[in-house]
Amino acid sequence: MPIDATGEVWLLSLVFALALQSPNFSRVRPWVVAVFVIYAALSSGLTITFSREAARFPPALQVFEALLILGMSMLYFRKLLNELRVRVLTHDPMFWVSAGLVIYSLSKLLIALFSNFILEHYSQNLSLLVWTINGMLTLVLYFCYLRALWLRPQK
Repeated sequence: MPIDATGEVWLLSLVFALALQSPNFSRVRPWVVAVFVIYAALSSGLTITFSREAARFPPALQVFEALLILGMSMLYFRKLLNELRVRVLTHDPMFWVSAGLVIYSLSKLLIALFSNFILEHYSQNLSLLVWTINGMLTLVLYFCYLRALWLRPQK
């Protein structure tokens, strides 16, 4: 779990650094990714150490990851609104990437926050249904990626 989360945050930060072309973001990006990698390593080490907590769903890393991805997506949307260079949003590949990431990260954030509560107070079937919905939203994210790859970037 921490390896794929750190890889995802690192790769997405590279993509957003190219899309944003902001010196401030490029200066802060390595530090934010490094803090996330250190946090992921420490949180996975602590989860393994305390085996009783390993049976529960550790949401902190996924919440942190979702917030970072949402922040990068919002920075891109802010750039789109401030510059107004894109005439048709659906023809911009980064719009599709950012929109898919917002939809997926918001759902992942809610699931990470409430999954332990659902497991403790409701049935396991409801928890499986929630994770099935997460799988469907992952498909939405992949369709947005596919649409972004299908388009040619406009100059």
